Amino acid sequence: KMFRASSLFAKLILCVLAFITLAHAFAPSTPTLASFRPAATRLLASKINVNNIKPNEAKVVDQVTLKPGEKGAYCRCWKSGKFPYCDGKHVKHNEEAGDNIGPIVVDVPPK
Repeated sequence: KMFRASSLFAKLILCVLAFITLAHAFAPSTPTLASFRPAATRLLASKINVNNIKPNEAKVVDQVTLKPGEKGAYCRCWKSGKFPYCDGKHVKHNEEAGDNIGPIVVDVPPK
């Protein structure tokens, strides 16, 4: 009788382990914070420079010198055809994506 009881117990343990293994194998992956974000927000982890501005450069860096009294509007959406200068393409992007990006405006006061 002792042999049967331990044999049944071993079979029960094996069945439980098999069930846990199968349940884990077919269960969806553990949700992360990113999986609860709206799709538009998840796109932030993707490539920003989709227009291939200076694609052969290791990093896109532009330097602009303004004189006193000058003002410049510079692109932050990476969609400008005149990069680094803003050409207003963010307006269409904002309408399509529900975003609120705009240029950075630099104003150098006159002397």
